Amino acid sequence: MAIGRASRPALSWLWSLSLLGLGCEPGASFEVIEVMPAAGVVVADDVEPELTFSEPFDPQTCTAQTLFLAMLGPTGQAEQLEGVVLRIEDEQTVVLRPASRLRKGRWRIGVQTGRLGCQSQWGEGIAPFASDFVVGE
Repeated sequence: MAIGRASRPALSWLWSLSLLGLGCEPGASFEVIEVMPAAGVVVADDVEPELTFSEPFDPQTCTAQTLFLAMLGPTGQAEQLEGVVLRIEDEQTVVLRPASRLRKGRWRIGVQTGRLGCQSQWGEGIAPFASDFVVGE
C-alpha cells in the first residue's frame, strides 16, 4: 500500500473535523453573545461594560480602538469616550474600563467591523453589534 499526500477534499474534511473538536463550527459567525449592562438598563456612573464573544477573540485586533463606548447626544450622534482601557477576563470576555465615571445620559457599546475591526482568533471579522444603556440620575 502506497502512502501519499492527502487530497484537498480530505484535508478540508480533516480541518473541519479539527475545528469541530475545538467547538468552532466552520462558517459560524463571530459575534457578541452577551453584553453587560443589558440593552436599556439604567446603571450607576461607575459601570464597567463587559462583552462576551461567541469564540476566542484576537487581542491584537479587539482593542480600545475597535471596541468602543460612546455617549449619545439628543439627536443620536455618538461621542466616543477617550481613555477607555480594556481588561481581558478570558479568551472570550473583555471589560471596558472608563478612565473616569460616566456622565448621566444614554451610552452605546459597539464594535468596529470590517477588515480593520475586531476579529476572532482565527481571523474571522465580527458581526455588527451595538447596545445602548443609560447612566441614571
